[in-house]
Amino acid sequence: MAPVVNGVLEDARPAASMAGVAMSVEAPDACEVACAPGVLVALLSNLLSNAIKHGREGGKLAIRIRPGAVVRFEVEDDGPGIPVEDQERMFQPYVRGKGVAAAGLGLGLATVKRLAESHGGSFGVRSSPGAGSTFWFEIPDAHRAGAEQPG
Repeated sequence: MAPVVNGVLEDARPAASMAGVAMSVEAPDACEVACAPGVLVALLSNLLSNAIKHGREGGKLAIRIRPGAVVRFEVEDDGPGIPVEDQERMFQPYVRGKGVAAAGLGLGLATVKRLAESHGGSFGVRSSPGAGSTFWFEIPDAHRAGAEQPG
């Protein structure tokens, strides 16, 4: 997992730098998830891209990876936050936040939902208006997922 995550972070650095967003990362030394590298790239890059676009200029962005039976990936920004009534619908295709000026089609979070669910995982958001957002997804640990399959 580490080479994939490091590659996604390197790809995101120019956009983060242009937006004045500082990124921090908390990740385990070793961890594997039950999905192809390209799936992990799509999941994480969609959340990072959104956090950079919607975070505040000069703000902070935290990426946290927590191992377990499922590996949890969190991307936290310090942007404007999302009203509670909009949080569930944000994961539907072509849905964008009210008054959002940043470019995009509204497909990134729908992609996260589809990929996480199709790999036995889950997704979600914690947010409050004015207090930023934490988007997350979980994917089963590769070793534990393999142990649960009939052999």
